[in-house]
Amino acid sequence: MGEKLLKVVYDCDDVLWDLNTHVANLKGIDPNCLVNFAMLENEALTMPERRAMLDGFRDAASFVDIKFYDGASEILHAEGLGATVMINSNAYNAEIAELKRQQLTRLLPEMAPEKMRINVIDPDGACHKEIERDLFIFVDDSPFNIALSEAKINIMPTRLWNVTPKAKEIVREKNVIWIDDLTKINQFVRETLAKM
Repeated sequence: MGEKLLKVVYDCDDVLWDLNTHVANLKGIDPNCLVNFAMLENEALTMPERRAMLDGFRDAASFVDIKFYDGASEILHAEGLGATVMINSNAYNAEIAELKRQQLTRLLPEMAPEKMRINVIDPDGACHKEIERDLFIFVDDSPFNIALSEAKINIMPTRLWNVTPKAKEIVREKNVIWIDDLTKINQFVRETLAKM
């Protein structure tokens, strides 16, 4: 492995916690209709429902009481196997970014602040994020982000919006592994690092 630490980067929304279902429930929308990451293109929703979901993603109140998935508090265990673990997440405004940072800090108090990258993005911009180039493992639910990744291994938690034929076409040129839940993702990460 040498002296260089292997970077493992986790997304937050719908990787560490269930944002889509949380917002859908707040808006009275069936979470089973969330079948397209690009919300405005989701034909399973009416246009008012699509806009309601986007409004929820832009409202700081939506980020106050989200429950983390089982396994979220264990992502740093990979550091004991020679990795450096980071979080890279987008937020539509500074208030949301701060709420995310506060909750992640409570969950992972031992994580250095500089390893939590919360990007404030333009709400009208594309659903992409800036991704470090030198990643070993990248965990993200967005096919658009995975398509931009240069990580050796890309892991997507299995979600309705990333297992469609369209989503799989977006990531077809990448080394992608779909895994059902965060606990199993963490286990895969640790097993992979242990072989290095």
